[in-house]
Amino acid sequence: MDIRSLQYFLAIAACGSMNKAADSLFVTQSAVSQTISKLEKELGLKLFRRAKDNSLEMTTAGIRFRIYCREALDLWAKTSRELNAIKEQKAGHYIIGSSSVNLQTWMPLMTELREKGAPYPDFVFDTADALK
Repeated sequence: MDIRSLQYFLAIAACGSMNKAADSLFVTQSAVSQTISKLEKELGLKLFRRAKDNSLEMTTAGIRFRIYCREALDLWAKTSRELNAIKEQKAGHYIIGSSSVNLQTWMPLMTELREKGAPYPDFVFDTADALK
C-alpha cells in the first residue's frame, strides 16, 4: 500500500467510476484499475461493487477505508510540510521543546547562544508528557 493507491481509491470514491477517476488523475484507466485490484488483494477485501447503472459504489469496507485514507493522506501532507519546514531552516536555528516550568533552565543556554551570535531559539511549550 502506498500514497498513490490511497489517492486512486479516493478519486474513484469521489467520481464513482474508474474512467472518471483516471481522467481526474491524468493517468490511464488501466493504471487505476490495476492499482485498486492490487490494493483490494492486499487488504483481502472488495472496496467497490458495480451498481445497476454500471457505476462503482463503495462496499461497507470501502466506506470505512475511505475515512482512514483521508486521515492517512492528511497526516502525510502534514508530515511533508513539517519536514520541508525543517529542511528549509538555516544553520544555527534552534527549536527547544520545554514545559513552561523548565523554561528557567533554558535561559542561560539562550543567553550563551545569543552571545555567540546564534539567533534566538524558537521555543515550543507543551506538557511534560507530550515531550516524552
